[in-house]
Amino acid sequence: RRFAQPMPLLPLRRARVCSDHLGGEIAAELYQRLLEAGWIERHEKRIEVTSRGVALFAERGIYIPALAQRKRETVCACPKWNDHSPHLGGALGAGLLQLFIQMGWLRTTEESSTLQVSSSGQREINRIAAAA
Repeated sequence: RRFAQPMPLLPLRRARVCSDHLGGEIAAELYQRLLEAGWIERHEKRIEVTSRGVALFAERGIYIPALAQRKRETVCACPKWNDHSPHLGGALGAGLLQLFIQMGWLRTTEESSTLQVSSSGQREINRIAAAA
């Protein structure tokens, strides 16, 4: 008797919508680059966008002061699903997801939370906060 093999989780693991922000490996990698490049800082119980990050996000059309006026956290480390590393949540995480979809770097799929990453999207997202 043969059993159907489970569908691979690779696309879901790579990029997905987590609540209202970008999740998956691509998001965890971006979070780590933002930390290492000094765009965000991790404090004991919170994440904060640095003045460098405020300026560099603004160059990309993400205005942190406007996000900070919303009735939610500006930025947080989201540990959801079964990621081994956190990714950006809060208003900043949601804003980045919207920007990446508008730029055509990510596309929603029929599977509710899986996102398709275009080759140009992979390249451009990898450039954000990349070491010079």
